[in-house]
Amino acid sequence: EGEGEGEGEGEGEGEGEGEGEGEGEGEAGSDGCGRDLSTTQRDGVGRYQNVAFVAGDVARTAQVRLPTGYDPAVPWPVVFQFHGDESCVVTGDACVPRANPPNPFGIDNTLGAEAILVFVHGANLNRFFPREFSWDTLTPGSDNLDIVAVQTLRAQLNADYCVADDEVFAVGYSGGGFFTHALACSGDHFAGIAVFEGGFESGFGAGDFDLDSCRAQGISTLIVHASDDRTVDISYGDEAFDFWNDTNGCSETASPWPDNDRCVVVDGCIDTDSVRCTPTGIGHSLWSPDGAVVVGEFIRQQLR
Repeated sequence: EGEGEGEGEGEGEGEGEGEGEGEGEGEAGSDGCGRDLSTTQRDGVGRYQNVAFVAGDVARTAQVRLPTGYDPAVPWPVVFQFHGDESCVVTGDACVPRANPPNPFGIDNTLGAEAILVFVHGANLNRFFPREFSWDTLTPGSDNLDIVAVQTLRAQLNADYCVADDEVFAVGYSGGGFFTHALACSGDHFAGIAVFEGGFESGFGAGDFDLDSCRAQGISTLIVHASDDRTVDISYGDEAFDFWNDTNGCSETASPWPDNDRCVVVDGCIDTDSVRCTPTGIGHSLWSPDGAVVVGEFIRQQLR
């Protein structure tokens, strides 16, 4: 859903607001807590480092960025990022993902000192545009190789770094946003998700996501969808917003969100937050720079 997503938007200097000391203190930590970083891992402090892994017999790639001031004795939040459909480089008969830089959401600049940031590359060729990579947004659970890839990478991160078990988040745009909803429904725990210009898979000719199969509970949500998106209609954002509100027992009323005048926060959600933002004039593109600021504040609210 939505090619040409402008990977790399929001990149810039400044590694996060505040220095993030003591992030995640008091939270349950992973097996990697107390483990000193290797020389190679230390190169990933404050900048992205390539990581190769295998999931379901498929070679995958990701990039991991440790927060400035990373302390292996302190459990840190983790934020997974999922790109939109991205074009590939054709080499002979192979279609290889472009070496796009991470940070399409610009959250390095708002969370760079406060969380472990992970940029995951899709592996499944887009069913509509065979020269693009995207995500499996329909197959449930352990049969979904993209979900298996995230589970595998998550286990690897838990072993290598000090991760706050209850402070893992997912952020996705367009095709990556559709995947983020599917991932949240897999039953793996996420403290919150943020989706830009995405929804639940339906109406694109590949089938409809089975909402009755969703096993998510207690996930806070940030739904960002432009009113003038002509690639993924705002109705997809509407449906997702309503679904998560019903799942989280939210009321039908909302109040202005003080962090951005294009956003509202839903009242009465049970132990979760539901935020909806409706920017204008951006079509099917990332909301920059406001999107990074909104995601940063949304995640910080879940950590308090």
